[in-house]
Amino acid sequence: MGGDAAWRRRAGLSRDGRAPAGVHSGRVDAVVTFEPVRSKLVSEGAGVLFDSSRIPGEIVDILVVRDSVLRDRPGDVRALISGWEQAVQHLRRDPTDAARRMATREQMTPEEFAAAQELLEIPDAEGEDAFFDGEHPALLTTAESLQQVMLRQRLLDKHVDATLLLEGVAEVRSK
Repeated sequence: MGGDAAWRRRAGLSRDGRAPAGVHSGRVDAVVTFEPVRSKLVSEGAGVLFDSSRIPGEIVDILVVRDSVLRDRPGDVRALISGWEQAVQHLRRDPTDAARRMATREQMTPEEFAAAQELLEIPDAEGEDAFFDGEHPALLTTAESLQQVMLRQRLLDKHVDATLLLEGVAEVRSK
């Protein structure tokens, strides 16, 4: 990874989300980023070349835990999921208060946080069901599509059984 770090240093970048420095210095023409860096760059005059709203359902964030954590600490996993669900409910019920509480963590103003939330799709229970359950879950479709791209680009050496992503999901979601 030495070469990996070297090009980042030359470009004025780091892994900790400091892409603006490279953009502002002119050493970087474009970056792949997300909130809050995206909003910061846009507010400073950067343009958006592409964003995930043009490919709905293809860029997803999921919570993953090791088998050992699922096996040895199921109560903690349920508490984590419950906390997430409560946060989402609060965000929907009182977005102003949620933005005020969460903005500090993201180093944004509440207004910036609220605007960033408008760009996200957080599925409700039915949306999660479609994502994880059924004959052919949406997560599986997304994973298989991504895998094909990664194989073509030689980012993966061989095909991986994408159904392994769903192992344990039904058990955790049913509790």
